[in-house]
Amino acid sequence: MNGADEYAVAQGNTRLIPNLNTTSKMEVPADLPGIVIFLHGVNDPGASYESVETGLCQGVNERLDRPDLV
Repeated sequence: MNGADEYAVAQGNTRLIPNLNTTSKMEVPADLPGIVIFLHGVNDPGASYESVETGLCQGVNERLDRPDLV
């Protein structure tokens, strides 16, 4: 990153060593794509979660061209 791309998303102060006031910069990782899905089955609760999760992950990976997401 160069200086033009940097910006603060959060800021805070803490003391780890008494009487030492220092500032530290830290990188915040980018958010990964996420999805929340609720399935409701009256007679078969939870039986299809795995197949739905597999299909959702496969679709997200294809759309984002990110084979590393599971």
